[in-house]
Order: sequence, then structure tokens, then C-alpha cells
Amino acid sequence: MAGVSCTSKNELQADEGLDAMMAAIEEKLELAKAGLERRNWDQNRYICRVPPDLIRDDSYYDANCRPQVISVGPYHYGEPRLEAMQFYKYRMLHLVLEISKTYMSTMVNVVKNLEREAHACYEDLPRTKRFPSAVFVEMLLLDGCFIIGHAYKCAKDKDLAFYKAYNNYAIWKDMLLLENQIPLFVLTQLHGVIQANYWPYEEQLVDLLFRRLAAGWVIGRHPTSYEGEMPQLSSSLIQNIGGNVQSCIEILWHNLMYDSTTKEYTEKMEQTRRIDVLEPLVDLKQHAIPSATALTEAGVVLKHKTTTPFWDVVFNAGVLEIPQIFIYEASELVFLNLMAFELCHVDEKKYKVTPYILFMDSLVNSATDVAQLRAHGIIVYKAGSDEEVAALFNRLGKRADICLNNPLLNQPTSNVLSKPVLEEKSMTDNLYADIGTPR
Repeated sequence: MAGVSCTSKNELQADEGLDAMMAAIEEKLELAKAGLERRNWDQNRYICRVPPDLIRDDSYYDANCRPQVISVGPYHYGEPRLEAMQFYKYRMLHLVLEISKTYMSTMVNVVKNLEREAHACYEDLPRTKRFPSAVFVEMLLLDGCFIIGHAYKCAKDKDLAFYKAYNNYAIWKDMLLLENQIPLFVLTQLHGVIQANYWPYEEQLVDLLFRRLAAGWVIGRHPTSYEGEMPQLSSSLIQNIGGNVQSCIEILWHNLMYDSTTKEYTEKMEQTRRIDVLEPLVDLKQHAIPSATALTEAGVVLKHKTTTPFWDVVFNAGVLEIPQIFIYEASELVFLNLMAFELCHVDEKKYKVTPYILFMDSLVNSATDVAQLRAHGIIVYKAGSDEEVAALFNRLGKRADICLNNPLLNQPTSNVLSKPVLEEKSMTDNLYADIGTPR
């Protein structure tokens, strides 16, 4: 009898062990299912961490990938140095609710309904931070309302001291970090609720975010480039440039695809130029572009190109035209995060920032090369030095040193500009023949 009891006990324990194992497998299946849904959702566009190959050391990550003032989303949530901003998130939530005359319960329900979809947007959230539902929903609500209130400048006079301590520049800079994002659909859903209730501002949220980013963060464009006219990105245009835009950094990336001269977006420009039928980009490791100094000594003319897309480089008839690029304190941070965005979310045939960095890294070997480009109006900076600008492009170039099959820089990276050609040929006699252009 005792033996039977012992056997029953063992069987019971075995059953319990099996149940525990089944539960563990079910949990992992749910995570895998969530990951599959995430990958099927909007062509794999979720909010990633910066790829490790672009970082390489902790100090570089801290300077260019980690927020300094405000956390947005879960990756840097709860970091001690960002806690001071939590009070102002609650303050902004209060202002948004007060202005829109909206009940907090309404806003919470909106975010709660988006929780599963938003959670699936984050690359490795299940493995790093398991947020309780209430914490995750509160985080999205606070971050979403802060971004909305900040974009519409809802802060009152009593909050001006806050903006002096944590200036507008620092906040927007943190909001452009790849790891410091919330899904744009959370913002638009929240904005839709308060707009339907009462919202005294006419401009649409995405249009406003696009304009705010254009005003201060578009690489290579000085505010005077627009001559007082700021580009507008309407909801219909968003659909035309690839479906649902997912985050603030993606808005910035699309901003860079806008040509204020032609009033066109990159995809339309590429269709017009038939970029799709050009030869693939030559491997920059095998066919390095000479430095700016070497090019000028060989007879190539450097020229400031009067178009706004900074990546729109053209080589023709011995003239290398490069749009003007403005270098400022946050340039390295913005470039790095845009490169990371491309690596995570963009088909490599549509890369723009990454091949541009490789191109500039080849042109700039030293301060002398920066001085050459600056003398031709191609590089402009207000602070720093030629040495610092050269170091910036060289640091970024090391992190973007990958082979790309991208037609963007097909002309400048062709054999016309390879070092052996420059060494063996007379530029004045052979450049025109190489590119098939009559003299």
C-alpha cells in the first residue's frame, strides 16, 4: 500500500514537473508569437536598439545613443539621471488634459487598447525589461502627452524656468535617439482624442513634428535654405513615401528625403533619374575615393551644389558637386542614429546617410581636406576646428565601413575617381572620355 502511495506521489510530481515544463514552453511560444506578429506588422518596422557594430565602446554609446535629459519609451525608463524630468511629464499631462478638457480615463483607455501592439514594437523588450501592464501604459501616456504638449508649446509662463534648465534643444535631441522612441501611432491616437474633444491648435501633429525637426535638426540645411518657407508633410504624402511612419527619428529620415528646391521626395527623384538602372555601388574597400586634397591636385574641381539633399552628390565633366553640409554640436549624434535607423529599418538599396558617411570619410583624411571643402563652401561650421570635423567623419566612417549595394554614390565611386586612375591618367585628357561626356 505504501508502495502504491509512493508511486502515486512520484506520478503526481512527474505530472507537476510536466505541467511546469509545458507552462514554460507556452510562455516561450507566446513570446515567439508576439515576435512573429511584430515581424509581420508593417514590414518589420519596430523600435530597435543601436546595432553593436556602430557603438564599439561604452563612452561612445553614452555620448551618442543614451538620452541626457528625458527618457521616451522603455529602453532607458527609470535611469536615475533622467528621473528629474518625470515631474514635468506629469505637469505636461495635466496641461494637455486641461487644455483639451479631456478625462484622464479616456486617455488611459486609448493607450490600454494600444498596449499589445506598442509592446510588440520594441526589439528586445521581453528579454530585458518585463513591464507590468500598468507601468507600461502609464509610461506611454506620459511620454505621448509630453511630446504632444512639447510640440505644441503648451507650457505656461510658470514653466519657463524648466525650459531654461532643460532647454528645448536638449529635449529634441533626446527625442531623436533611435532607442528613445515611442510608436507614432500612440501619439496620433492620443492627439486624435484630444483634437476630437477640444484642441485650439489647427496644425496636424505629424506636420508639426516634421516642421519642428526641419527647423533645427535637418543635416546640411541652414534655416536660410528655405527662404522663410518650411516644408509640410501631409498625411497623404506619408502614405506616398512608404506607408506608416513609426517614430520621430523616421520623420527626420523622411525629412532628409525632401528636396526643398524641387518640392519632391527621394523616391520620385530616383524614379525620374532612373537610379534603378545604374551600376551598383563600387565596393569602397576596393575602390577608395581619394581625399579632397588629392582630387584638387589631380585637377578635379570641387563645387558647392545648390540643392538641399546633402547626399545628392554628382560627378560630371571633371567637376565634383557636393551639397553644403552644416556641422554643429549634435551632428555626430544625429548622423549615428540615422545610420542605425537605416541599418535596422531601411532596405539597403535606399540607404542615404550611411553611404554618404562612407563618401565623406574617404574625402576627409585630415584637417587639410576639411579646409579644402570649407574653402569651396561644402563644409560649414560655426564652432570647433578643421581637425575636429575631420575626426568626426573618420569616427563615423569606421562605424559605417560596410559594403553597400547602393546606387546613391555610383558616379563618385566609379573608376573615374579611383586612386589608380588618378595616378595613371591625365585628368584633363581622360576624365571626359571616362564619363562619356564631350569636351
